[in-house]
Amino acid sequence: SLAACTPTVVPTVTPSTPPPAPAGKAPEAAPAQTAEDIAWQKVVSDARKEGNLTLYANAFTGDIGTEITRHFKEKYGITVEIITGRGNEQIERMKTEQRIGNVVADVMESSSLNVLNAKDAGVVVSPGELPVLREKNVWIIPPALDPEGNAFNYMASPIPVWASTKMRPEDEPRAWKDLLAPKWKGKMIMSDPVISSGPYLAFIPLLNNKLIDEDFLRALGNQDVFLDVSSTRDIAKKVGAGQYLLGLAFSSNSAGAFIREGLPLKPLDMAEGVTVSGLGVAMVRKAPHPNAARLFLNWALSAEGQAKLSQLTSAPGVRSDVPDFSVPEARIKPKNLVPATMKDMADES
Repeated sequence: SLAACTPTVVPTVTPSTPPPAPAGKAPEAAPAQTAEDIAWQKVVSDARKEGNLTLYANAFTGDIGTEITRHFKEKYGITVEIITGRGNEQIERMKTEQRIGNVVADVMESSSLNVLNAKDAGVVVSPGELPVLREKNVWIIPPALDPEGNAFNYMASPIPVWASTKMRPEDEPRAWKDLLAPKWKGKMIMSDPVISSGPYLAFIPLLNNKLIDEDFLRALGNQDVFLDVSSTRDIAKKVGAGQYLLGLAFSSNSAGAFIREGLPLKPLDMAEGVTVSGLGVAMVRKAPHPNAARLFLNWALSAEGQAKLSQLTSAPGVRSDVPDFSVPEARIKPKNLVPATMKDMADES
């Protein structure tokens, strides 16, 4: 009975002290945004609002163009329209559009020479500050083609001589001077220099570096080289099919795409040297979608954009931190690589 009447004693529970936090560094705060970061965020936001981008392009044809439009739409929500054509045709079209006040293109993509010619014609302008250009120690060659930053290299490309893979090695020319042999007369093809910059890009750097001379070019002209006004793709097909034995003055990036499609082409090194040029991009003056244009240029020079474009165009990029996705059969490491310079391009224009 007494036990039943004894009050139950409830033990006092002392709250436990939480264990001390493990020793270590406190989480680092995110770096403060700079004025440049904030300004670029506005460019991206405004580009999304613009929603569209028009490219006048030379290399972005077929599946390449389709994949670029798909990728840019998925990444930024921006619809891309690509209108293809030769560089000089693009420039004349843009000059007309500027004159009548009806600008269509936002970005021009063509050979480096053509985008510099577009700068000289006053139809492209500097995009202003691009975040990607603040990156250091990643460039194989400087991306800006001119001191004012109006035009940019996004791909590098040698311009060798091309032959069918069916040609026996012992029959291949080894030097530019070999092209003057009688057996090549009437058997070579290249783009007509009146409508294409390819021949200038191939030969002027060699001429300026005294690796060939004007007498060679005159003699080559007497070899009945067929000057074709069709596309580079058609020229490459004629070489691959054996209609012509040698193709001159079209770049490795073009040939890489054709080789990937099954054309039997191979590059030939020339003892005197092989020019390396590039593909360029620029923002069009009075672009109807200026922020989308800036966004595209920044993407094209970024590691992501370079990898994508190298993979699509089968050409090496201008960054050292991106794999070379060029077609192995189109790669060439000339004994004497001759970069096309601003002077070479000025001489052409």
